[in-house]
Amino acid sequence: MFTDPGCSHAALGTLLLDRQPESDPASVLGSAVGTRARREKGFLLFRDVLSGLVAAMARQGHRVGRVSCAEAGAKEGLVEALRRQRPVVVVADTFHLEHFWMNHGKTHALHSLVVREYDPADRTVRLTDPVDVVFLDERVSLAAVEAALFGSHIRQEWLSVDAWGVPVTDVTARPADLFDHVESLSGTGADEFSGTELVAFLEARLDDLFLLTGRALRAAAAHPWWIPHLQLGLWNYHHSLRWFTRYLRIGAATDATGGPVLTRAAAAAERASQDVLVVRALLRHGETRDPDRTIRYRDEVGRRLDRLDSDLRAAAAALAIRAHGGEEECP
Repeated sequence: MFTDPGCSHAALGTLLLDRQPESDPASVLGSAVGTRARREKGFLLFRDVLSGLVAAMARQGHRVGRVSCAEAGAKEGLVEALRRQRPVVVVADTFHLEHFWMNHGKTHALHSLVVREYDPADRTVRLTDPVDVVFLDERVSLAAVEAALFGSHIRQEWLSVDAWGVPVTDVTARPADLFDHVESLSGTGADEFSGTELVAFLEARLDDLFLLTGRALRAAAAHPWWIPHLQLGLWNYHHSLRWFTRYLRIGAATDATGGPVLTRAAAAAERASQDVLVVRALLRHGETRDPDRTIRYRDEVGRRLDRLDSDLRAAAAALAIRAHGGEEECP
């Protein structure tokens, strides 16, 4: 049992701990360090975090099946998986979750949690929500879970592990994986933005983010429509970098050759995760009618983005050194 601020990481991490309690789930999930961001028609759009985490699990031999609740037979399939005592992750609507006190009965939003230990006698399940602000581990009726999955239609789904791999013992065993991490942090030209490409995108649009024209505020009622989407994307990227830091520290503890290099990479990744969180907070609180105050927020975001770029490049450079086999600067 553990708790974490990121629901996707926490839910899949709970499944991994159930199956392999001797292993830190970050040794698997921490390898998913992509931004999940892409440019589409001039805007910044984020893919779902679960896709990256499921791919990270697949790389370690854990095959995860995903079933959309809009599919025919989705409810029956869920019940059958639980009858077979297979734990599942449900991506449910918080509007219908009684324990999710912030959203219950008010807001439709997706949230990942774990359902397991089905009892057919009274049709109850053990519901585990490992997210820190609503932590829950209780038995509830399966009907309550079904209401949150099928009582509305906002892209709910459920996931189960179809095949398990073996516990991870060396997270730096494959140089190809390290090179993939380098590209995720500071690469160019892929369909998904690297970390440094995301920073560059935001730096080029700082005035738009704060509704500024020169030193004056534009006459607009609110931020652009994609600002809340950006805040959610940054929240998820913060979690990915935070778990990536844990992943690198696991590697540093077991890698006799490259431990110091991985420790440097982990320190840079941790600083980057913190600045992502700061940028998100500044965007949340930077909407003001005072141009001077808005400019101060804009300038601080710019400073944080510069530092974020530097730390992402530092982490990538250290990983490139380790991928080439050692601690010295690669040619």
